[in-house]
Amino acid sequence: MFLCVFVIGFLLFILAGLCALVARAAYVQSVDSSTLSGEADKRSLRKDEVLSVRGSILDRNGQLFICKCTDECCGCRSEKPC
Repeated sequence: MFLCVFVIGFLLFILAGLCALVARAAYVQSVDSSTLSGEADKRSLRKDEVLSVRGSILDRNGQLFICKCTDECCGCRSEKPC
């Protein structure tokens, strides 16, 4: 008898929890959707500028090997400073 009452009480507790979850989901989807979508947009739709600075490529002696230059010499050692 006690076991039967315990099982029924436990099942009612689980059912009440599921009803609470469904009610919360319905509230979020219908009533609070505009506020939450605005919060989501603030977190995901933002622009951050990232400055990319390219470094120089050096050889094993620490001398400049390749630099950013406008002529066709990139990729070979040039005597011109960049």
